[in-house]
Amino acid sequence: MPPWTDFFLNDARIEPRRLCIVIGHETRTVEPLAMRILMALVDAGGQVITREELIDAVWPDGYAGEGSLSRAIWSLRQALGDNARSPEYIETVPRVGYRLMATVHHPDRPAVEGSKGRMDHLERLNARLRRTVAVLAIALVAVSTGWGIHAASDAPSYEQFLKIKRPDGTIDSLHMQSETPIAFSSTLLDAYPGP
Repeated sequence: MPPWTDFFLNDARIEPRRLCIVIGHETRTVEPLAMRILMALVDAGGQVITREELIDAVWPDGYAGEGSLSRAIWSLRQALGDNARSPEYIETVPRVGYRLMATVHHPDRPAVEGSKGRMDHLERLNARLRRTVAVLAIALVAVSTGWGIHAASDAPSYEQFLKIKRPDGTIDSLHMQSETPIAFSSTLLDAYPGP
């Protein structure tokens, strides 16, 4: 969003160049600091912005004191007619920062959902993604288990019969079975002692 174009937060018209908030037929003037904070919240797109990020965005050359941010947020809420205990515009995230809850829209563009609508949408997408991943994981387990069973049942079996003639003329049979090819060497045969 260009930084100095007029826009709406819910039904409040925000005029950053004039440092005004128009609600109904009432125009309320805000401090430049409060407007910069509002613009930083709008730029965050409904995401939580930490106190530190807000301070860096609004006071790039140095911070004026611990209470300055709180006073500016209070001033902004007063101008918007917002209540910190049941906010419609700015939500306080305890020990973290702030989040813009209002819907942002421009008179000449379609509305962009604020954090509440956007979070609902993201939660639905997240739930759908979790379900898809779970189904894919189950399918992967089923397929790999099926392949394991199929591979085990189709594994080639190598059998080898070895007939050994003893010096007394009797014949012994040696039967071997393996999943790997069997090879006999002459050393094995030479190592087989007769009776």
